[in-house]
Amino acid sequence: MRIGRAPRTARGDCYSRRETGDSYVIVKLGNELAKTKVINICLNPVSDEKLSLTPKDPEAVLALEVFDKDDKMGHATLSLPNDLCSKADDKM
Repeated sequence: MRIGRAPRTARGDCYSRRETGDSYVIVKLGNELAKTKVINICLNPVSDEKLSLTPKDPEAVLALEVFDKDDKMGHATLSLPNDLCSKADDKM
């Protein structure tokens, strides 16, 4: 999957005097976890990273969490198509 950009990201640390953020994304799929690099001092971060996770469980849910330093800014969960696991097995 490709992690792109997050325009107009809110600053997570409300106690900081800086008007900028240090954003990153954590992606979870079953027991697998991947993290983007931290984009420092930017409220319009562009990661443009490719992360690779292999679905092993047809019931697995893809979870994405956006952070600014240690503050969770948002999240999303996606159900994957049931045939995605069999396609991943075919490529191994």
